[in-house]
Amino acid sequence: FFFETTGLYQNLLRMPRDKIPGYVQDGLRQSVTRKQNERNPNINSGIGIRSSYDLQETEIVAVNLVCAKFLQILSISVVLVGIVTELKEEQRVAIRKRAVETGRAQRLGSDWQGDEDHPPPTQNTVRVDFSSPLIAVGPAPLQRFLKLSIGPATDVFLDTTYVDDKIRLGRGATSGSRFVFQRVGDESPQANLWRSLVASPSPLPAKKIGLVIFGLVAVKLLATVLLLLAPSAPSSAVSTALASLAIPLKPLAWLKTGFLCLLAFLLNQSGGVVEGEETSS
Repeated sequence: FFFETTGLYQNLLRMPRDKIPGYVQDGLRQSVTRKQNERNPNINSGIGIRSSYDLQETEIVAVNLVCAKFLQILSISVVLVGIVTELKEEQRVAIRKRAVETGRAQRLGSDWQGDEDHPPPTQNTVRVDFSSPLIAVGPAPLQRFLKLSIGPATDVFLDTTYVDDKIRLGRGATSGSRFVFQRVGDESPQANLWRSLVASPSPLPAKKIGLVIFGLVAVKLLATVLLLLAPSAPSSAVSTALASLAIPLKPLAWLKTGFLCLLAFLLNQSGGVVEGEETSS
């Protein structure tokens, strides 16, 4: 009732290095940096992480785009975009082993019986280092200016089991989740909306906005306490400033303050995603 999905798109395309926006590279940069900072050589932070985040002449870019409507009025777009790394055979074997050991392979269904029931990833399996999810609102032409990056960068393994001119079948290489995509024309405005969203200007980091809101609420709470504790005194510049910052002793004012605290808390959350952990896709 509140949200209606109007489109779900996935793109895999080759792009020249100089055409890839900086925001698209953030996920790869964070994965590589995390691996370079490891002090214990026995720890492997992830399968298929590159040794350097320097881009090749051309790179494969993966894009997930979800378009929705809120209350049939407000347009919302959610974008995941990242750099693709092709995997070697031993890395694909390691992915299957991890899926079985962690129990993720059992998500294939109730008929899962053992290792042999989880099909091994094909040679089309890739690692994708996604940048932080990007959320944009408003009319499509304005969404590039009304956007936030919220949550951590993530990395997933995707397998393409079949592709032709009309459809592409995908599978999560660790979970076995299936995806069916139908090809749309290159002229589709929604399918290409992601290009303007990841272009300049850079999205505002949601966590920083949350911290600013927390700071403002803390200042107002402090002003309220000081105003309540201060003895009655003639009007002064200090007391006037405190009065302007303090939260009025009215239920509606405190309800608004509670809403701001909740909003700031949500903006600082990761949505349950653990940074640096290969997700179940």
